[in-house]
Amino acid sequence: MYPKMVSQRGAKINTQNGSEKPINLLISAALIGMESVAIWLLFGQAIVAIFANNFSNLVATLFLVGFLFFAGLWTSNIAIGLLKNKRWSYTAGIVLQLLIGSVAAASFAGTYASPLIGTVLLIPSALVLLLLFSNSVRSYFRNS
Repeated sequence: MYPKMVSQRGAKINTQNGSEKPINLLISAALIGMESVAIWLLFGQAIVAIFANNFSNLVATLFLVGFLFFAGLWTSNIAIGLLKNKRWSYTAGIVLQLLIGSVAAASFAGTYASPLIGTVLLIPSALVLLLLFSNSVRSYFRNS
């Protein structure tokens, strides 16, 4: 499968890049991918709202569309980066989950509090953080 190199003394040198991807990494990439799909669906809903003239403030809606577009690109890029073993995606995935967790925590209190939205955001975010901080994923990115 991988070519084996032979050193000067005849000992084989393993040229493999590392072990198989940990299952925790694949699950966290899948969950971040699902979060990305949710953001893209919200982006589509905002576009439909503009064309259906269903908004109260055009400038705020346009800002939301732009924000969701770039958030969708960012989250998609993180999920793909995790699957392609890019080191930067590990840190970006942690930052993304911390941002989602902060929005979830804010959803539990305030004028427009919605514990259901907070719970739906917090549970996957906490799960992905646990998976990304697992020993198998950390050592995988440390050794790659």
